[in-house]
Formats: sequence, structure tokens, C-alpha cells
Amino acid sequence: TYAAYGYMKSKEDKHKIVVDEETAPVVKMIFEWKAQGLGYASIGRKLYDMGIMPPCRYRYDKGILKDKRYSDIVFWSQRTLKTILENEVYIGNMVQGRRKSRFFDGMNEIRVDKQNWSVVKHTHEPIISQELFDKVQKQLAQTRERYFENLGKYDKVSNKENIFKTKVACGDCGTPLTRYKNAGKENKKKIFYSYICPRHALYPNQCNFLSISEKDLKEIVMSSIKMQMSYLSDMEIMFLNIAGSKEVKKKQADLTRAISDSLANISYIRTSRIRIASDLAKGLICDEEFNTIKNEFDKQLRAETEKLDGIRKKRDKFDKIISAPKWISELKKYHDSKILTKDMVEAFIEKIIIYPDKRIEIMWTYSDNQSELMSLIRGGEEIA
Repeated sequence: TYAAYGYMKSKEDKHKIVVDEETAPVVKMIFEWKAQGLGYASIGRKLYDMGIMPPCRYRYDKGILKDKRYSDIVFWSQRTLKTILENEVYIGNMVQGRRKSRFFDGMNEIRVDKQNWSVVKHTHEPIISQELFDKVQKQLAQTRERYFENLGKYDKVSNKENIFKTKVACGDCGTPLTRYKNAGKENKKKIFYSYICPRHALYPNQCNFLSISEKDLKEIVMSSIKMQMSYLSDMEIMFLNIAGSKEVKKKQADLTRAISDSLANISYIRTSRIRIASDLAKGLICDEEFNTIKNEFDKQLRAETEKLDGIRKKRDKFDKIISAPKWISELKKYHDSKILTKDMVEAFIEKIIIYPDKRIEIMWTYSDNQSELMSLIRGGEEIA
């Protein structure tokens, strides 16, 4: 759909790529800096300080990408830099088949082993030399070896499930937090985890969030869930006291009756339209009278149909609230839990926002149901 960063589609032949004089120098700098031993964070910061936009933002600014979510991206990610540094396209080779998917049978996109890639050499003008590319690949290979060597030291240490995966975000910059594995200084077999902000790690001046230990986060969340369960128990008692009340039953009856009345009105209007069409055919009314009356009936029908939709939405909402004991009971089953689990986090929490001062904001999965139930308890004016 578009050329690799550093290239552009040829204006003469869209099946060929040519060097983009605007971005090719950036690619050269990235390779040269990596060859000098700079890490991804250092390279990303240098590009940011120079005001150079990452590929997705560059393509958005050029009109190649239309999605507005790319309009605010200014930071270079490690993944973007790694993709550039490993791509043979920059030495003039065309590489295809690095990923595959089968949309017709729902197969997700997966990576293909390098030995199974399709590589055609010397298809276009290179941006960097083979020598520079090989030097960088050697460095990347050494880095991978060191990583897996260090990782192997902890093979016998159990990896705990990340129960907050996709749930935690930085309150300063909004970036999803990453769980970081740490080994004790004295006892290497003692593993502990903390959550860090990738934005802060790459651009310290752009985000003030440092880290929070998983242990502290679990304690805070568990305590908050216990408080929520106590609150929901009180709410359930209040709800049960009014669920069978005359007021609630009256609201249900009123909504059911309103739907019946609206359906009757719609039926009457449709019958009336048929009747005037018959009168026109019999010559009892003229075309002008027919059109005037028909337009009025059409107007009434649209208004009554919209009214019916509104009433049905209110009744559906009311019925959903009346079923509150079901979702409250689902949450109450964790009442005696002593340890926070992934299931509990999924059941209770939509998102956790953690601020640099360790202040935590929790967005609950049932917050809408909760507010609607309280509205019903207080009288239900907003609901029905």
C-alpha cells in the first residue's frame, strides 16, 4: 500500500520504488548511529530532538495515511527503529512473505521464519551499503544473544501471570504501562515485578512517571475491590427493598402500555393511508387532497415511530436495571477471595490509571449499571 520509510512509489511506475530524498538521510542516520553503538532509546531521543517525525506521522502529513490517530504521534518507538534496522530493503533487496494470514478462515497474522522469506536482490537503489547493514545486523544478533543468555538465568524461576495486562495506563502521558521483571541484587532467584512507562523510558523529559511495584498495585486494587463489594452489597439491599414496590411495577406497566398505545397509533395511521388511497381510486378525493393528507399521515407515522423507538429503549434500559441482582451476584462470588486473580481484575476493572505521585484511578466495568441502578433507587426519573 505504501513504500518502506526512506522510499516512495515511482510516479512513472507504481510497482517500483525510488529513494525519497526527504527521508532517506534519516534512514542513513539511524543505521550509522546504531553502528556507533547507540541504543534504541538514544536514537529515538535524537530524532525527536531534531523534530523528525516517525514514519506513520510522516505518511499522515503527506496524505498517504488518512487515519487521524496518526496525527499526534511524535515519538519513535523501539519497534519502529528495529523494523527499519532489520529490513533488507535498504540495501536494494525486496523482501516479501515475512508475515502471513488467511482472512477467509479467520487466521490471525503470524510471523514467518526468516529462512522462508522470499528475497529478490538488487531490485532498486540502496540507501545504505552492504557493509554498514552487515555491521548493524551483527550488533543486533549480539544483543539478542545477550538478552536470551540473561533470560536463561531465570528459566528455573517461575514467571507469574500478568493479571493487569492491557489494564494499566500512565496518568501523565496516557501510554499503556509495561510490566518489568527484576531480579534481587543479593538473591538472583528472587524475582519481583514493577510497571514502568515506555514513554518515560525513551523520553524522560516527556513523562514524569517512574514506576510502581506490582505488589503495591495488587494491594491497592484488592483493597479497592473489597470496598466496592461492600458498597454493592449495600446497594443490593436497597434495590431489593424497592424492586417489588408499587412504584417499580407501575413504571413497568406504564412503559408496556405506552408501547401498546404507540403500536396502535401506528396501525391506525397505516390503515388511514390505505383508506385515502382507496378514496383516491374511487374518485372521492382529488390528487391534491390525496397528497396533502398523505404527507400529513407520513409526518405522523415518522413521529410515532420515533416515539416508539424511544419508549422501547427506555423499557430495555429499565429491564436491564431490574436485572441488577444478576451482575451484583456475579461480583459477590469473589467476596471471600484472599488473593487477587486475573478473573477478578477482568470482572471488576475496565482500566487503571496510575499517576506519577502513585495516585490510582480505577474505572469499574459496571459503572454505567451502577449509576443507572442508583437513579432507579432515587426515583428513576432519568430512566423512565
